[in-house]
Amino acid sequence: MSSRLLAGRYELIEKIGEGGMAIVYKAKCRLLNRYVAIKTLRPEFTKDAQFVENFRRESQAAAGLTHPNIVSVYDVGQEGNIHFIVMELVEGKTLSELIEEKGRIDYKEAISITRQVASALSLAHKNQIVHRDIKPHNILITNTGVAKLADFGIAKAVSASTIIGGNNKVMGSVHYFSPEQARGAYVDERSDIYSLGIVLYEMLTGKVPFDGDNPISIALMHINEPMPSVTDEVPGLPPQLEKIIMKATDKYQTNRYRTADEMIEALDNIEFITKVMGNKAFTIPTDGFEAAEEPAAVQTQERERAHRSTEKRSEKTETDKSAEKAKKLSTAFIIGAVAVLAIAGIIGLGAMLGWFGGDNEEIEVPSFVGKTFEEAQTEAESLGLKIEKGEDVYSPDQEEGKITSQIPTEGSMVTEG
Repeated sequence: MSSRLLAGRYELIEKIGEGGMAIVYKAKCRLLNRYVAIKTLRPEFTKDAQFVENFRRESQAAAGLTHPNIVSVYDVGQEGNIHFIVMELVEGKTLSELIEEKGRIDYKEAISITRQVASALSLAHKNQIVHRDIKPHNILITNTGVAKLADFGIAKAVSASTIIGGNNKVMGSVHYFSPEQARGAYVDERSDIYSLGIVLYEMLTGKVPFDGDNPISIALMHINEPMPSVTDEVPGLPPQLEKIIMKATDKYQTNRYRTADEMIEALDNIEFITKVMGNKAFTIPTDGFEAAEEPAAVQTQERERAHRSTEKRSEKTETDKSAEKAKKLSTAFIIGAVAVLAIAGIIGLGAMLGWFGGDNEEIEVPSFVGKTFEEAQTEAESLGLKIEKGEDVYSPDQEEGKITSQIPTEGSMVTEG
């Protein structure tokens, strides 16, 4: 189709990509004298009136989204049996190509890309648009490092790794879609957040968390298999980054971030810590982080409530030895450390970084899972420990009011009190 003129103004120059349902061309708009990308539906799909209508409606919805991290849609048209969409031409490569090229992406760059995509999703979700197919193939990275989200349900590629429903309705790419998509259940904004968590995992490790011989087996993994630990694959990552991935990819929608903005805030906390303290804040073993993070925070289960309680708590303990070591630090560093404690909600960060000494006896953390908070509190006090109740979550494994998880985990060694 190259060298053809569409709508009397778009001169097709060359094919630059294709998927199962569409072909993308580089073109020049003669009217505005600029280069654009034009996506055309494959002829075999133009005979399905419902699909063409969805194509037109969803592309028009995407055209209403103006955001630096969203590929702009300029025009939608038809010429004969050719249905096309005119979009911003992004000079760069897809995130999937970047992952294939680098293998693993540095966690700071991965955080930046994830934050940009989450920012794009924030605007889309506020406009009642759910993407439903977040994956590296739909994320374009410009030559200057800007991430741009494309294909808001416009023409998702159908391949061996894509599951479709009746009337060729694309449900999502199986390696990235949420458990509710796999079950054919209700899909909302938190389904996009799940997929973005999977993408973040792949950027950090160079591979998807769930893979198998066929789409059905992979879909079942999303429903039944626990999310693998990213720090097991890549030691030395910020522990909080793993917590973000785990929360974003929780099997239950109510346990995930409620909005993309919440996920952005969590990512910003990690960036802030890194800027203030550098990588030193994250070069300690995971057990050390867990022990210092908060005093045996436990989560109790509540089946009915979808909203979550405030996550961030902060607490700062000062001793003579901490003050003595703090004198060796610059004033700016000390101020930054206090800000990190307040913003990131990391309790005892000074102990995590080795600021606090002392010969306090370490205590092995017992398991509180399956007990009521009152029972756990009594046991903790008998051991010289303090615990705090975390958020209420849904769990199929525990009765209402029983503890379903704890941080630090059973067997971790913590200081008395």
